[in-house]
Amino acid sequence: MESQEKSPADQLEERLRLLVFFHLGADAVLELDSRANGLRVSVEHPRVRPFVVDLAVGDLERMSKDHEALEDHFLDLLVANRRG
Repeated sequence: MESQEKSPADQLEERLRLLVFFHLGADAVLELDSRANGLRVSVEHPRVRPFVVDLAVGDLERMSKDHEALEDHFLDLLVANRRG
């Protein structure tokens, strides 16, 4: 069986899913909606207020190469939307 490398978009999606799972758990709901100008990401979980963020194509390209930027951005969003 041949192994196929994942596309940058697939790698980014996998990292987002792992990041949300690690910080919020298996009951987190992560929805990704690919759009012409980027990606819409929505997150729902009892520990955070539901939020939606639109990532432009340039952001996606940068974050697919710089995993720290992706983690920093989403950690900031999780903290900003944490329920008190």
